[in-house]
Amino acid sequence: MLADSQFADSLASILPKDDKIKYNILNLQTIPKESKSIVFYKSQKGKPLSIKIKHLLIVFENGIPIAGVEIFVYLSLPKEIVGNHNLDKDNTDKKYKIERLIFVSKADTTGLSIYQRDASLNSKNLKVGLIVRKYIEWLSAYPVSEYLAKVKLKNTQKVKNSGDLSLTHPPFSSVIQRNIYILKQKAKGGSPEISFSKYITKQLNLPDNFTDSDDVITKISLFTRAEPQYLFPNSGKNKTKHILNGDELLKWWCKLINSIVDDKDSQIFNQVNQKMLFIPNSDKSSTSRYFSKLENTKCEWGVGDIFSQSKEDTQNQKNDHKIAIYNIPLLPDDPKGRFLEHLVVENRAKKVSLTQFWVELGVRQEFRLGVVVGVIGIKGKTNPVKNASLDPSLKIVNDKLFEQLKNIIIENEYGTVTDSQQCYKQIVEDKEMCELFVQMSGKHILIPVEPANNLGVTSIVNTVNVLSVRTTKSNKKRIALIPTASSNSNITHDLNSSMLVRKKPKI
Repeated sequence: MLADSQFADSLASILPKDDKIKYNILNLQTIPKESKSIVFYKSQKGKPLSIKIKHLLIVFENGIPIAGVEIFVYLSLPKEIVGNHNLDKDNTDKKYKIERLIFVSKADTTGLSIYQRDASLNSKNLKVGLIVRKYIEWLSAYPVSEYLAKVKLKNTQKVKNSGDLSLTHPPFSSVIQRNIYILKQKAKGGSPEISFSKYITKQLNLPDNFTDSDDVITKISLFTRAEPQYLFPNSGKNKTKHILNGDELLKWWCKLINSIVDDKDSQIFNQVNQKMLFIPNSDKSSTSRYFSKLENTKCEWGVGDIFSQSKEDTQNQKNDHKIAIYNIPLLPDDPKGRFLEHLVVENRAKKVSLTQFWVELGVRQEFRLGVVVGVIGIKGKTNPVKNASLDPSLKIVNDKLFEQLKNIIIENEYGTVTDSQQCYKQIVEDKEMCELFVQMSGKHILIPVEPANNLGVTSIVNTVNVLSVRTTKSNKKRIALIPTASSNSNITHDLNSSMLVRKKPKI
């Protein structure tokens, strides 16, 4: 993968090239927003600024979803580069490093690709693993600076008690918190005269010499567990879907992640510090057998996790580096996070060490069913791509629209071809959502699909490939030919030509 390649071109290069098969993708990203820290901090003093971004990729083949990947990206920015702190811009100390955690939440297929359903076609022509790999590669090399350029930070308020101007309260995160503070001061008999400054907008104060390749630590984390489906309900019922057991799935993920960071041809990571695998209820020798056939040119695989702090890490004082809750992140739909919440309920969160955490995690009910599960972690530095914000396939949307699209995907059923078409139909009939589609063919990206209702199309079959592109001799530009639908004709696409044709309605 070249440093300046775009995701659309990279994905198109691995998709089967067939004139009768067209691909549409949804490559969605939410607006980067300040969020709660995914790791618990003992005090506010060392707590970094946390930013959360959601990513979702859905690949459609002739209007049928065939693959999907959901990924969460978390950025942790030290306080030294937030606000008006006096930052020594020539200081490259590690405390000023930005940490990016790429959490692969779900990856799934429907098993309904024509290459899986049609025995006359070679099923190996469609390699879902390459789709997942390209997506993780692209996000690993996506410049953090692009996220920070679009980030929305929360505003804060400062307060001073007029009785003693030397006492300054930390910024309030909300009006409710401010009002509670006032009530507490009155209850203590303090002065009711409290002055507030105007809302202060947080600003990022990045060093002038900041570079993604040197100042960003990238971590990739995922939890493997064999299930019939993850994103596409009832897709496990399709006999053509290749469902792996726990052992096969873990090997598949280890090979895929290793190919991103350690293959000789991979240029994503310029430095790999850790490649770790932890399998609950498994000894070191049993875990190590998963590494035997993997490349180890940049870094050897190890047994353990990437979240345990080294003794030199002074982020948390004293022996806090040994306590699980100060190290293990709380991630969406993740068993590690659920166990942390369980420890909080039991009032043991600040007592359980990392070693004890992993031991107890292994004996929980969800790990005692004889299914092999694994926690994979990668840590290193990546080579950022160029002009990432100009990638035509990336659509940045607000949280509301993102969740609406996601709900359409996960609330439909994918047990049959007919059922799976409903997802595409619902999206393409909504003008706002439809504009997020990007059509792909071969190695070149085409133009977005038009809403079906604008073209007078009522059948899902006729919503695929409704646009044609031709090149004029005069200006060499690509021009979209959009037909005008009449009430007595159906619009179809002659897949053997570049022009749209009309078929007479059946009588």
